[in-house]
Amino acid sequence: MTRDQVKDIVFRTFTDVIADDEIEITEDSGIMDDLDMDSIEMQEVFSDLEEEFEVEILDSMLKRMITIGDVIDVMTELQGKAD
Repeated sequence: MTRDQVKDIVFRTFTDVIADDEIEITEDSGIMDDLDMDSIEMQEVFSDLEEEFEVEILDSMLKRMITIGDVIDVMTELQGKAD
């Protein structure tokens, strides 16, 4: 799976969970700062991503995910290991 394909899925997942048309999601968007997500929404997003990509996101990986771009990078990395 290419990074662009991963990006599309990550964007769709965040958009579905946030469900706020006024929030613009970009790769530079900070998950906590810009998207104003609470812990329940974050848990839902990462659970959905684990299911979508059929991978496990470890706690050490979560700490690396500050922006949407970071999430895309980690999920792309995990996809490479799953292939």
